[in-house]
Amino acid sequence: MPSVVAKGGKALSGSTGPAAIGVPRRSNSKGRSRRSVFPVALGVSAFLTVTVLLSPALRSHLRRLRSSESASDGESPGSGESRKGDDSASRGSHAGPSAPRGNLLNASPDSYARSTSTQLHSSKSSSSSSSPSTSIPPSLAGSPSDPTPAYLRLLAKDESPCVNITGHRCSDEEIRQGPPPRSMDEPVLSAADVALFDRVRRLYPDGRPKGNGQEEEDRVAFLFLTRGPMPLSRLWERYLRGHERRYSIYVHAAPGFQYPLDSSPVFFAREVASEKVQWGDPSMVAAERRLLANALLDPANKRFIMVSESCMPLHDFPFTYRYLMAANHSLLHSACDNNWNCMGHYSSHMQPWVQQQQWSKGSQWWALTWHHAFLAVTDRTVYPTLARWCKGDNWHRHCYLDEHYFQTLLKIRDPDHVARRGPTWAAWAGGAHPVEYGGEQLTPQFLRSIKWDAKCDWGGQKESCFLVLRKIAPSALGTLLDYTPEELGY
Repeated sequence: MPSVVAKGGKALSGSTGPAAIGVPRRSNSKGRSRRSVFPVALGVSAFLTVTVLLSPALRSHLRRLRSSESASDGESPGSGESRKGDDSASRGSHAGPSAPRGNLLNASPDSYARSTSTQLHSSKSSSSSSSPSTSIPPSLAGSPSDPTPAYLRLLAKDESPCVNITGHRCSDEEIRQGPPPRSMDEPVLSAADVALFDRVRRLYPDGRPKGNGQEEEDRVAFLFLTRGPMPLSRLWERYLRGHERRYSIYVHAAPGFQYPLDSSPVFFAREVASEKVQWGDPSMVAAERRLLANALLDPANKRFIMVSESCMPLHDFPFTYRYLMAANHSLLHSACDNNWNCMGHYSSHMQPWVQQQQWSKGSQWWALTWHHAFLAVTDRTVYPTLARWCKGDNWHRHCYLDEHYFQTLLKIRDPDHVARRGPTWAAWAGGAHPVEYGGEQLTPQFLRSIKWDAKCDWGGQKESCFLVLRKIAPSALGTLLDYTPEELGY
């Protein structure tokens, strides 16, 4: 009976002799020799059969050989019944070393602009529905052809993706556990943000600011990133009184928070639609971009300054207004030395959108021109790249997005119009947060020294370097309100 021939010359049934590959058997007149060899061959075959049945290691080896043969013949190595669960996981949207680094990172800028909320969330929903629960996210898992997890392959090349806070390699136990699943699979934009940013793009299709009405002045937009209450609201009322036509207020508080009817009129009903913000998380920069987008919806806003509930103005409002409008530069502290504290937070995964020489770092408190605010809101490449790879944990090189995003974006897009200093003064004494000042420390002499001891080039002349002071304790409010306008400055 003729044998069935497989692709590549492999026999799927029959013997392993010439007939197994379709070659006619030659007649052999030496029947006696063939009959004498047959008992020996039968004994050897029986011995090998018993050995295979009794040897689990050998059976496992044969299964691997059959699997590799099936793969070479165009079959999936997980096509057998026993591999169905594993195979369904391996086909997840992030599986394999060549899978996209994020749901938007391999897309062109134009395709990113066309993305819908469904596309933005597809990576998360796909991986959660098709992948079993595991400590290693699908984006770092190995492929069927190479089951070694991606982060272990990187370690083998001395490109450790897991480093501790000092920049040293993680322990073997941390590496075995892998990164937290949450840190790898979150979408970079919410559906509400996509819609909000699209509104800004449609409002300024040519990327240029619009003119104001005949009686409307350009405004400075104060963007408050807060937890909720404003303990210094009375101080801000005093500062802003009489200048209502030249400023706007936008507040990003905790979701659901609203200032009561009897609260400060400066902050009542100024909240924007917000989302949860976590310190050190990309959600903080998402909130800043959300504030900028809401402010850009009013064409009268031409300058944008980021503050918090613990900030106080240093100068009177007319000085601040004139200062920000005087030059076509953004105030953005930006510096990056070739050490762990800056360059150590860069990851090669950020390429091609962010190159190593474009990486920068600074303070999250800034004052932006209209053009730079528009760049941040309509950015289609830098934010999704950094939101994916700049997170404050061992698996993302302790990179905090609020220290890098605006600095890196403007270094790439418009470095010539950035003054590499911020508008906010703070004292650092080690740790993650600045020194907090109480009323007894905020003397008129201390405030004058911050305002005038240092001078900076601005608008063609020497000016004060700072406009805002942080961090102010809520208990200092009474002391500050007791100062005269000459002592406080407003």
